[in-house]
Amino acid sequence: MAGHLAQKYAYLLTKEDTKQLFKTLEKVYGSIQNAALKCGIQRKTVYDWQKTADVKLTTKMKILEATIKTRPDYTLRFLLERSEERASEILYVMLTRFFEKATTQELDQRTCMHAAKKFELFRKRHAGLIFGHLEEEVDDMSQLIRQRCKSLRVSLPPTAIETMKPARILEILPTIAKSLLEKETRVGHLEIAEKFNVPIELVKVSSTISQIMRAPYVERKKSETTESPYQRSVSPTEMPTEIKYMPQVTADSHAEIWSVGENLENTR
Repeated sequence: MAGHLAQKYAYLLTKEDTKQLFKTLEKVYGSIQNAALKCGIQRKTVYDWQKTADVKLTTKMKILEATIKTRPDYTLRFLLERSEERASEILYVMLTRFFEKATTQELDQRTCMHAAKKFELFRKRHAGLIFGHLEEEVDDMSQLIRQRCKSLRVSLPPTAIETMKPARILEILPTIAKSLLEKETRVGHLEIAEKFNVPIELVKVSSTISQIMRAPYVERKKSETTESPYQRSVSPTEMPTEIKYMPQVTADSHAEIWSVGENLENTR
C-alpha cells in the first residue's frame, strides 16, 4: 500500500512538504544518515536540497513511502490536508474566472446568467472545500455576482442549502423567524430569502416551524372568543377579588321570598 500511495500522490508534494516529511523520519531514526538510509537515498541528496529549486519526483516517492511505513496516520493526514489545499487553490482559480466573466461591465444578460449559474453550480458541488478554505472569499464573490445580475435584470435561483454551513444556519434562523412573524402577511418567502441571501428552503422550514409553534396559541384564542363565558371554566386567577355590584333587597322582594317559602311548606 505504501508504495502504491507514494507513486500516486508524491507529485502533490512541494519541496517544503518533502523536507517536512524527511524531518519526521529524522526525529524517529535519530539522524539524517539513518533517515536517508531508511528512504534509500544518500545523505548528500538531503544537503543538495539547499541548492535546488525542487526535489526530484523519484526522491519524493522514496521519502513519502518511508514516512507512510513509519508513521502511517500522520502521513495520510498530511497528504489529505495537502490534497485539500491544492484542490481548493484550483477551485478558487475556476470560481474567480466565472466571477470575472459575470461582473464584466460590457457583459450582456445571457453571458452574465451563464457565468453566474456556472459559479453557483461549482460552489454547490464543492461546498466542502469552500467551507474549509475559501468561505469568506466565495461569499463575497457570490453577493457581487447577484448584485450585478440584479442590475441587468437577470433572475437567478436562490442560494442552495448545500452552500451554507450548519453554524451559519443556526445563526440566521432566529432572524428569519423574526422577519416571518413581523411581515408574514406582507412579504413572501422568496423576498425574505433574497434579503438575507439564504436558500428559500430554509425560509420555508422556518415558516413551518413558526406555524406549528403558534398553532396552540391561535387555537386557544379562537376558543376563548367563541365560548360562552358561562361554559368556559374559570381559573382561580380569573376569579374577581371583590364584588363590585350587589342588588338591593326591598320590601317587595321580602314578600316574594316569604310567599315562595309558604308555598313550599304547604306542598310537603
